[in-house]
Amino acid sequence: MSTPVLLQRLSLANPIFNPITTDFAGYVKQQLGDLGTGTDGWDAVYNPIAAAIDGDIASLGDLDTLISAASFTLGAFGQVMFAALDGWLPGWLKEGQDLNNAVKVPQVSVGIP
Repeated sequence: MSTPVLLQRLSLANPIFNPITTDFAGYVKQQLGDLGTGTDGWDAVYNPIAAAIDGDIASLGDLDTLISAASFTLGAFGQVMFAALDGWLPGWLKEGQDLNNAVKVPQVSVGIP
């Protein structure tokens, strides 16, 4: 008695997959040209970035000037940037907790219609 074949092997004589040129390939070629040539689109993407490098390097001197002029007084940044947020945050958290409680316990009303 022979063991039955559970999975039939595919014949290699007739491959099932035949790759074809897709619409996407044509679109890419239309947009970018031929890969590895002067018309592949790489220069159009890369050149503006490369051209900006010299300007970026030149502006480093300006950045040094701005850093030198900046104030490094201890706590000054926090006073300006975070003091208002620190004053607002506790009330915001309480409102959020009230809303959270209203969802957990529907009979608690916090002004939600």
